[in-house]
Amino acid sequence: MRAGGAVRRYLLGAAAAAFTRLCPMAGRMSEQNRTVPGWFRGGPRLYRSLLDLTAWHPEATEIAVSATAPGDFAADTMLEFLSQELMRAGYTDDWAVTSRGQEIEDLIDVFDGIARRR
Repeated sequence: MRAGGAVRRYLLGAAAAAFTRLCPMAGRMSEQNRTVPGWFRGGPRLYRSLLDLTAWHPEATEIAVSATAPGDFAADTMLEFLSQELMRAGYTDDWAVTSRGQEIEDLIDVFDGIARRR
């Protein structure tokens, strides 16, 4: 069963609120943009894509909403998740990259940059 956009947003909001209650630092975002964690270097639109993409995957969601930059294991976990999503939904039947696939590739670049800095 797939959840619709409104259901996903509600569930993600509830999860983020619960996470923030458990980890008070989770609510601290970049001063530049309060909707994007300071460690995320992809901008608000790409961050929203990340949240939409990870909404059904609890471990990936936890990494995405963290107030601190992912460590080695978390960055590798996210890269594996994004690679699987790219193969699942990022290409047409003739292997042309879709717009969703381009977003996923951009997210892979963000997390690859994090992994390389560690």
